Amino acid sequence: MSFQPRRWTSAWICLSLLLSSALFGVEIDVVSASPLPRALSLLSSDFDAYAETIRNDWGVPGISVSIVKLANTSFDTTPTIETRSYGVAGTDRPVDALTRFGIASNSKLFTAGAIGSLVDAGKLNWTTPVKEILPEFGLLNNYDGGLATIRDLLSHRTGLPRHDYSIPKSGPRDAVVNMVQYLQPSAEFRDIWQYSNVMFIVVSKIVETVAGKPFEDYVTSHIFKHPALNMTYTSYTQDNLYSTGYGIYENKSTFAVPYVVQPVGAGAAGVITNAIDVAKWMSFLIKSLMAAGRAELPAGATPISPSSVGNLAIGRMLESGVPDWPELSPTAYGYGLESVTYQGHHLWTHGGDLPGFGSQITWVPESGVGVAVFCNTNQEPGAAAAEIITYRALEDLLGLPHPNWEARYEGATNGTSGGQVSKRSISRRSFAARVPSHLHSDITSREQNASNPDPAGYIGTYTNGGYGDVTVCPTSDVAYHHNTPSTCQDLYNSLKGGTQTPEQPATDSLNLLIYAPRLWSDYIQLVSHSDALFVGNTYLIAAATHERPWPISLNEGEMLAIFKFDEGAHQGSIVGMEWSGVWGSETQESSGYPEVTFVRAQ
Repeated sequence: MSFQPRRWTSAWICLSLLLSSALFGVEIDVVSASPLPRALSLLSSDFDAYAETIRNDWGVPGISVSIVKLANTSFDTTPTIETRSYGVAGTDRPVDALTRFGIASNSKLFTAGAIGSLVDAGKLNWTTPVKEILPEFGLLNNYDGGLATIRDLLSHRTGLPRHDYSIPKSGPRDAVVNMVQYLQPSAEFRDIWQYSNVMFIVVSKIVETVAGKPFEDYVTSHIFKHPALNMTYTSYTQDNLYSTGYGIYENKSTFAVPYVVQPVGAGAAGVITNAIDVAKWMSFLIKSLMAAGRAELPAGATPISPSSVGNLAIGRMLESGVPDWPELSPTAYGYGLESVTYQGHHLWTHGGDLPGFGSQITWVPESGVGVAVFCNTNQEPGAAAAEIITYRALEDLLGLPHPNWEARYEGATNGTSGGQVSKRSISRRSFAARVPSHLHSDITSREQNASNPDPAGYIGTYTNGGYGDVTVCPTSDVAYHHNTPSTCQDLYNSLKGGTQTPEQPATDSLNLLIYAPRLWSDYIQLVSHSDALFVGNTYLIAAATHERPWPISLNEGEMLAIFKFDEGAHQGSIVGMEWSGVWGSETQESSGYPEVTFVRAQ
């Protein structure tokens, strides 16, 4: 699919309150939508042109914007909602206010909110030790594992880095809970903030266990469908309103990317919603936070009490001590929520990034405004466009100056920002594997010893308690020469008709594949730099579609694999493998390697 001609729509949403009680004015029924008179718009007259320019410049197929404004923050205030839509959601499908997008890590606040509702019900506390609910949970340090509380998991302070490549593509959440005890920490327990999808999967299992029903069912019935929210279009599943997620070629043409979040990852990144429903969510959050500590509501009047919403918003850990931009403060992290100031205004915000989607949801309680931006592509294009448009909308709503955000983000992505900022501001919720800089010299020193060894010695299954089993395979063109594991054929079938990499590797080095199907990736391609050292690239497979009958491999980053040789009776045989560059530490980089150690299965 290529880009369509410029197209945008603007709608003013007429609202009616349907609550039987006048106490809480959030449940909204959209009874009509009509072109918004410019004189009534909450945004500047040039906002549409600006947003469309950003969409085209960053190559985003479709964008949905949701704006909420409250005249005051009392519970019976009717919010004003304005939506803007740009581009396409699929073939011959323009984006509109009902188009549903995967919101990735913005799902975490719903998961944390589910915990808040259980706290309200007296079924647990924020400081309840995880092992009291899930006895099988643990950390590599048994003592720390016994101390870890729900608060530690929600605020990303367990000492574990991301370990995204450990999350299985499918299966029960129990498997993730069981594997955590084998994952290597990169910091001391409660020492620093390190983002963790793994821990939010554990939290979703806590909700499931305490609530006595599947996690998705509890969040749907208790939050999405609560009378105070009535989020009609929000769920963990796709339907005919769901936007296609896209990857982008260098020439800005696009291709469809499958939705990768299987049920195991629902608590970390699984919510799908639209501009109408997210406005209800932002309105609820604004009213609840402003009421925290002041308003007493009857039990059950809201899905999450103001007190618990207040707990979600309290900054528990310093996420970033150095502001990304001059207008911003350092960032604190609560429970699935960031707290930061922008040009003197206190924002609560979070971003989301997964293959095919980028999002940003931001609300300013003291001013009674909220902004959500959804994009149907991910990483730099989608995440950057969502943040740029969010800033512009906030500036319009709050009457603030307009910094040149597009130039700043272009500088951050191409390295010309003069050291003022880093790509961290764009991709804090996403992760790409990378080779730690101190290992690059190791690669160079070993290249002089590089050879083209027989792949037969490497082929086989390798296992790690936290990362499970992975299979080292020959490339498909030479597989018939070797005793190849059956799982390798599954990988070959997934790649059939496509290319293994965007560029074919050099033929004078040994090339291997590691079949490791995980939530965010499918395989790794290795190129030898010596008999032991291989540089790898991780890939997610965008499966063939009706419109594109061939698969595409999406590069998710670079890593190192080092094979370990037996020095004893079976000298020369490979007994294990070590990985570096995959764990996603929030420290500058790992102080050494390995990050993950695999043992070769016998």
